[in-house]
Amino acid sequence: MLYYRLRKELEASPLLRRQLDNLLESGGSVQYGKPGGGTYVNGGKDIYLDPKLNTGNNSVLAGMLAHELGHTLRPRPATPDGGLLGEADAALNNLTVAQEAAANGVQIAVSSGSSKNVAVYRAAYDEFVAAGKTAAAYEAAARKIADHWGVNESPSTCPTINYLQYYTKGC
Repeated sequence: MLYYRLRKELEASPLLRRQLDNLLESGGSVQYGKPGGGTYVNGGKDIYLDPKLNTGNNSVLAGMLAHELGHTLRPRPATPDGGLLGEADAALNNLTVAQEAAANGVQIAVSSGSSKNVAVYRAAYDEFVAAGKTAAAYEAAARKIADHWGVNESPSTCPTINYLQYYTKGC
C-alpha cells in the first residue's frame, strides 16, 4: 500500500525508493503505529509512522519516511551524542531526498524537526553539498545539526523534553 500511495514521490527520488527497497529486503518493515505514539525506528529496521501525523499529505508522509529511513543507514553509538548524530543523519537524509525529488518536480516535505529550525538544518546541508559531499563535510554538517537538534527539538514519542534530555535520561 505504501508503494502505491507514494508512487509519485518514490519515482521522483530514486534514493528514497532504493532505501525503502533495501530496508524491506533486509527484513525490515514500515507500518502505522499507535495513534499519538510518535514516528520512530524500532530495532534499527522496523519503522513506525504515527497515523495522527499522517494528514493525507503524501509530501509529509514521504518526508517522515525519509527521516526514519535515515536512522537506519549508519549505526551510531548508543550514547546521547550518538543519538543526536543519528537525528542529524535522519535530517540530512530527509534533506537529500527532498532535494532529489524537487529536482524531478515533486515536493517532499522536510519533516525533520520543527519548522522554525529547518533553516539551520538546510544551511548545514548546503555547506555539505558546497564542500563536495565529502565524508568530512558530512560529519561537520551532522555535528552542526546534532548540536542544534539536542536543545531545540523534542521527540514525537516524548514531546515534553528536548532530545538531549531524551538521549541522556530517556522519556
